[in-house]
Amino acid sequence: MSVVRQLLQIAAVQAMRGRTLASDAVFDSRIGPLPDILKGNERPILVVSIEESEQPEDGGNDAGFFGRNVKFTMLVQAAVASAVRVEIEGEETVTVGIGETDAGYEATLNVLERQWRRALTDTDNPWAELFRHLVLNVGLIRDARGVNPKSGHRHASRFTEVSLLTVPEPAPGQGVSETIGQGLALLEASAEYAELGALLRSLLDADDDATDWQRLRYQLFGSGKTLLAVGIAPLVSEEDALSTAKIDGVGLPDVTVSDDD
Repeated sequence: MSVVRQLLQIAAVQAMRGRTLASDAVFDSRIGPLPDILKGNERPILVVSIEESEQPEDGGNDAGFFGRNVKFTMLVQAAVASAVRVEIEGEETVTVGIGETDAGYEATLNVLERQWRRALTDTDNPWAELFRHLVLNVGLIRDARGVNPKSGHRHASRFTEVSLLTVPEPAPGQGVSETIGQGLALLEASAEYAELGALLRSLLDADDDATDWQRLRYQLFGSGKTLLAVGIAPLVSEEDALSTAKIDGVGLPDVTVSDDD
């Protein structure tokens, strides 16, 4: 599980909830509960998801799976939706419908876009603060209109893609940074995310007893033989007791050292 991705996703959703025309209708990746929430009424919604990620090929000293900055693509879907009853194979069901665009819906989408961007910059919102601490840079932003592929009609929805450069995924044994610790504390203090917060913390605490060379191994991604060859790994297992060592001297007598010395 990517800790940074998970915190980024939740921070964005929570930062937007209650701060736009969508009110509490800000959803994390999915729109499953919408029929029950909408109940036939048209209302604005926001759906936030982290769609893609990319890490640089040249990671410098951090050549493994950890320690590299990550570029994520965040997708924010703004729409005016309603719960629609339709008949499928003779059975009536409730599904989500997105209205066709008009001047009023267009204005709603514009207001929503302004509001969710503003919410992510709110200095009085701890979730927005977490989002900004995770994000080092906001890159390319682009949006597209939702269009019915069959009819060609334009829907009252807008998809906005935002490129985000974030802090690296913590390496095993690295400990919890201030930013990650801030995120875990917010999760653990929330009834909705307390169990997830505990799980993420357990993942990060799992390698607390790692030695310095083991922590370096996670970043360099070298094999045991490679690390031994460059003098990083110990010559003997850390669990083994070294009772006697022989030091070969150049031009000098050999020296043998034991536990008794």
